[in-house]
Amino acid sequence: MCGCGTGDGDAARGYPTAEEAMLSGYTPGAAAHVVEVTMLNENHARVRVDTDPSHPYSSIIHRHANGRWTESHGTSGTALI
Repeated sequence: MCGCGTGDGDAARGYPTAEEAMLSGYTPGAAAHVVEVTMLNENHARVRVDTDPSHPYSSIIHRHANGRWTESHGTSGTALI
């Protein structure tokens, strides 16, 4: 499992999927939706979302030793990772 984020309080909570971890920071009014998920390895995924009106965002999501996913880091606009 991923060693990143060790001691991170979010790891204990986390989310069951990378998509849920990514969408967790959005309010329903943002109309956020997952556009693409790319598995980088078994414990890291790049998730791209968009909203209405459009505001693209991409982030690396990682899986902790407990199997739960949290957002690691991300970027928006034209600098999508």
